[in-house]
Amino acid sequence: MPDSQVSPVVKWSCFIVATILLAYTGYRAYSLSFTHDESLTYNYMVHNSIMDIISNNTSYISANNHILNTLFMKAFEGVLGNSEFSLRLQSLIAHCLYLLFTFKLLKGTGSKTAVLCGFLLLNVNPYLLDFFSLARGYAMAITFMIMSIWYFAAFIKAGKHGYLVASFIAACLSVLSNFALLNYLAVLFIMYEAYLFYEYKPLKTAFKIILRKNVVVFITLAIMLAICYEPIRILRQANQFYFGGEKGFWDDTVGTLIDTFLYHQSYNGIVSIVQVIVAIVPCLLIVTLFYNGARKKWDVASTHGLLFISTLLLIIAVCTAQHILLGTKFLEERYALFLVPLFIFVVIFFLSIIAGREKAIKLPALILLVALSGASVYHFSRTANLSFTYNWEYDAATKRMLNDLASEAAKSQEKKTTLGITWLYEPSINFYRVTKNLDWLTPVDRSGPDGDYDFYYVENLTSLNAQRNIIKEYPVTHSYLLKKIK
Repeated sequence: MPDSQVSPVVKWSCFIVATILLAYTGYRAYSLSFTHDESLTYNYMVHNSIMDIISNNTSYISANNHILNTLFMKAFEGVLGNSEFSLRLQSLIAHCLYLLFTFKLLKGTGSKTAVLCGFLLLNVNPYLLDFFSLARGYAMAITFMIMSIWYFAAFIKAGKHGYLVASFIAACLSVLSNFALLNYLAVLFIMYEAYLFYEYKPLKTAFKIILRKNVVVFITLAIMLAICYEPIRILRQANQFYFGGEKGFWDDTVGTLIDTFLYHQSYNGIVSIVQVIVAIVPCLLIVTLFYNGARKKWDVASTHGLLFISTLLLIIAVCTAQHILLGTKFLEERYALFLVPLFIFVVIFFLSIIAGREKAIKLPALILLVALSGASVYHFSRTANLSFTYNWEYDAATKRMLNDLASEAAKSQEKKTTLGITWLYEPSINFYRVTKNLDWLTPVDRSGPDGDYDFYYVENLTSLNAQRNIIKEYPVTHSYLLKKIK
């Protein structure tokens, strides 16, 4: 799909931003302690057979098994070993693709300012960047969704069947990265059918054409049903779809996404401002698109804007319908993260469309876009860190603690060292025990720290019933390594 031309200055600026962000996520992938959910995947799923991973017939039945992520972990371990970086490599590759395809989609704005500011808005989200550094499926799911949208936009513009096939393949890969993206795949089907009914009229004479054009849909449905039926059945049987909210889309989905975006930061009045933007901008974009259509001022930006607002609103409608009809829970925080880039694209295309309409509106719209991107960069400067992630901050010191424990255990004459822990640390400690060959340490369990152990690693001192010597305190996690008093 031929894109709008972007000036070399904007290209190089985006390239520099992308390089900085890749260095950030790359270093975190290398240095961050392996987290609870990553370790669960490695401990209980990676070493099952490929078919068992795909069918969710693993030794530990859990929605933690993001199929494509687990398969990549298995593959990269076989080739590169079991370091944190190699097990997280698929997310870094996804980050490269996400940066590329967000840039390609932004070319449709037709504005240098919108491309650069939009690139910042889409890429300096601290919570999203967490997952480009972790061995989880969320980052890949979002990346494949963005790729799918680009290919679908290319299909609408050029009409080439190959673009449509690529769009459906990317959408299927997003589902296999995270089942929450089944909502996106359903919406892609709806949008494609809407496109066909719009393109081929009258329906009576075009029915055979539409049927033929749906072959790719039938094949996609058959393949995804064959792959996804069994793992989803097993998860439902094991009651693994428990994560989510029941208050409503606004409280559960929007509320938690705002919280995660803020990343523990507090700004006076910012929550109310974001809520107003979330509520108003989609409505304004719809009005603008109707206005452009009525005035016959339709352009590439309007097409992209229509695509993103349709995707966002249809996903919201599908999720709401599922809740009403099937009793499913509303998506929350990381499960709903794929909605964030969709909404940001809605904001970007709304501002770029109105900036291109009249000179009187252009300057305020571009100033607002610059202000939003500047605020995002400032927020990122406050939240960027090389120590922890939002959801698993408690695991930030696990690797360091085990190094300290090794030094202490070496002083002992005991052949085996026992460690009592707060249950949250169990997966990551056992992950390092296996991958770092810590044979001197017995496996830890989730029975708690109340027992006779050589050492203790606890979230807070009040969880212990007896006095212990404090060996080290870890400020980021507010955790303690302690030794039994003999």
